[in-house]
Amino acid sequence: MNEKGSEFKKNVLIVSAVLGLNFVVITCSIFSGIQLGNPALRFEENQTVTFLSALLLGLTGWSALMTYFLRRRLQPESGQRFWLLSSLGFFYLCLDEYFMAHEGIDDFIASLLKGQPVRSEMDGLTIGAFGVIALVICWNFRKEILSHASFLLFLVLGGFCLAGTVFFDLFKQLDVRAEVVEESFKFLGVSFFFAAYSRVLFSEINR
Repeated sequence: MNEKGSEFKKNVLIVSAVLGLNFVVITCSIFSGIQLGNPALRFEENQTVTFLSALLLGLTGWSALMTYFLRRRLQPESGQRFWLLSSLGFFYLCLDEYFMAHEGIDDFIASLLKGQPVRSEMDGLTIGAFGVIALVICWNFRKEILSHASFLLFLVLGGFCLAGTVFFDLFKQLDVRAEVVEESFKFLGVSFFFAAYSRVLFSEINR
């Protein structure tokens, strides 16, 4: 099998593994919540899916940081800063996911706008803002990103899931099922980002 065929096969296996693991986690979380009277329970703050999302974000940040150190040692150039910026971003998102930092910001803004500490439903907008910042960084370091064959694929898949998170956030107050779908998209997106960065790390280790 040639190199392109082998790369394609690896990508298919990774995507299948991510989808399979997400299906198991999401399905088990829904059934657990149904048994307790709330299908969205395991997707709420400080619950199972949030903890797993924070864990994957932390591991993604660690993978990006290790890649930065390897790139700096093996091939020093300006592009290596992308991995450092990525690590800082994902470590922040990890803390934000676990400690609900941006929810606190939402409460503060809502209190300023409405005169009372009621959270404005801006969670999707906050995630969207993170996405825009990520797009700007990726565009500035597009040469570095494109130097890794499969990295862009998983970034695009993660970005698509991020867009799904923002979209379904608009409806989560109307239907509990929308909240489940929103959080499922977020967890799937985080999983694809982890797959992207860990794949690059293993590639650098093999070099």
